[in-house]
Amino acid sequence: MRRSIYALVITAGCLTAGCEQAEYPFGAPDGSSGGGLVDGVDFIQLTSSNGSSKHLPIISSDGNTVAFLSSEDLVPGSNTALVTQVFAVSSSGRNLRQVTSTSAEVTGFDLSPDGDWVVFADKYSRLWRVSTDEGSTATQIALPVMVTAPKFTPDGEFVIWTDASGANIYDFESGGISTQLASVIAKGRAGGSRNADDIVYTSRSDGKVYIVSGTSSPERLSQDSTSGTNPSISSDGRRIAYDGSAGVHVVGNNGNSLQTFTGYLDPYSGICESGDYVVFTAEHQVVLGEVSSGKLTQITSNTSGGYRSHEPSLSRYGSRVAFVSEADFTGGNSDHSYEVFVTR
Repeated sequence: MRRSIYALVITAGCLTAGCEQAEYPFGAPDGSSGGGLVDGVDFIQLTSSNGSSKHLPIISSDGNTVAFLSSEDLVPGSNTALVTQVFAVSSSGRNLRQVTSTSAEVTGFDLSPDGDWVVFADKYSRLWRVSTDEGSTATQIALPVMVTAPKFTPDGEFVIWTDASGANIYDFESGGISTQLASVIAKGRAGGSRNADDIVYTSRSDGKVYIVSGTSSPERLSQDSTSGTNPSISSDGRRIAYDGSAGVHVVGNNGNSLQTFTGYLDPYSGICESGDYVVFTAEHQVVLGEVSSGKLTQITSNTSGGYRSHEPSLSRYGSRVAFVSEADFTGGNSDHSYEVFVTR
C-alpha cells in the first residue's frame, strides 16, 4: 500500500491523512518558531553554532547518544584545521566531544548500538575504530581498499563494509576479517542482521538490492525495474527497507512487499532494529512510518519559513529520532543554520 506525504495535513493536535487519525508519539504540533512539534518540549537541540556543517546524525540503540559529522571547531581548539570529524553528544545535550582527530577527512562512519564506539573511513579509504570517550586514540582496522560506508550489526558484534573484494565482515571482539560475496561487486552501504547472519547490499552490476544468508546464493529483493539504494535490515533479518523508484520500499526477507512510503532514505535512515518503523524524509520533513499499518507520523512540520529537516536516524524501537534541521524548534537556532536535534 503506497502512502503519500502529500496527503498529510497538520492541524491543531492531530495529524490527518484524509480523515484518518494518527498519533503523535512526541507531542502535538503548535507551529511556533518556524514549525515542528511542541518547541522546547519535544525536541532537544544538541548543537548550536553559526555554521551549517553538521550532518548525518546517528542515534544509539538506547537513544542516549548521538554521533554526527562536522567540519566545524565545535569543541574550541580541537578542530582548528576544520577537517570533517566525528562528534558525539548525549541526547540530553550534555558532554559534546570530538571523537576523531584525524588529518584525513572522515568520509563515512557508524556508531555502535551501545554508543561506546565509532568505526570510520577516511578520505584515503582506511578503516578505523575509536572509543567515543573524549581523547581516545583510533586504531586502524583495514588497509586502503576503497572503504566508504562501514556499518555495525545491531548486536554490535560485527562491522560490515563493501569494497572491490565484496562485502567484508569485521569481528569487533576478535579483530578477524572475513570476506563474503567475493563473486559479487557491491556498492554503497551494506547492512547486516544480528550476528551478520543476513547481509543486504546494492549490486554494482545491476543496481538492485540483494540479500544473502550465510553461504547461500544472493536473492534479489528489489520490487521494480530501477535501482535500489540505502538498504537496511531489522535485527532479526525479517524486514528490509530501501530506496526505489516508487519511494521507500519495505519488504520481507523473501522479497514480498510489505509497505511503500512516498519519500526517500538518507544514508543513515531506514528501518529500526525491531523492524516496526521506518524513518525517512518527504517534502524536506522527517516522517515516521509504521510498517504493519502503514500509518504515518510527521515528526517535523513546515508551518513557516520553508525550513528543512532531514537525515533522520532511529533508536532500536523507533522511540527516538535524531535529525538535522534549519528550523528554530527550541528558540536556539535563530540564524537557521543546520543543527542536530533529537526527539525527547
